[in-house]
Amino acid sequence: LATEASKFIADHKQSPFLVYFPFYSVHTPLMARADLQQKYEAKRKLLSEVDQFGEEPPRKVRLTQDHAIYGGMVEAMDQAVGKVLAALDEHGLAKNTLVIFTSDNGGLSTSEGSPTSNLPLRAGKGWLYEGGTREPLLVRWPGVIPANSVSATRVISPDFFPTILEAAGLPLQPDNHRDGVS
Repeated sequence: LATEASKFIADHKQSPFLVYFPFYSVHTPLMARADLQQKYEAKRKLLSEVDQFGEEPPRKVRLTQDHAIYGGMVEAMDQAVGKVLAALDEHGLAKNTLVIFTSDNGGLSTSEGSPTSNLPLRAGKGWLYEGGTREPLLVRWPGVIPANSVSATRVISPDFFPTILEAAGLPLQPDNHRDGVS
């Protein structure tokens, strides 16, 4: 998919475009490339504690970050993000492109193999505790957001639409876009 997204960027570099790229990786089914799974199985053997679980009734909740397959899936996703960012760089588009990286929920720590831990947050995907609702959000918007900056501003998905409109130089229509803030 990263190859297809990169090709789309190359094919549309002369005009404004939108790439929406949802990843299969880090979702179930839990499957990693063999080389990455082996890499993280070797790393896991070096850990002093593995597979620690606590209670989040009625389920158990993973407390350790040691799932080798999930580690391989995360690295594969990182490589795919890198490939798309490299395509933006290669075509001279990075300085004029808003990139948003986020998730739809917290990590899966209480079911379907419990591949990740959300500590110090409680629980995970499917729960209303912070482990289920707090997600990563990384934004690259050169000239607007300084590199390596951190913001304490709370963001919710309805904020993306007015932000994208602003990035595209399009007007915000208060009657249609009042639920989010750029």
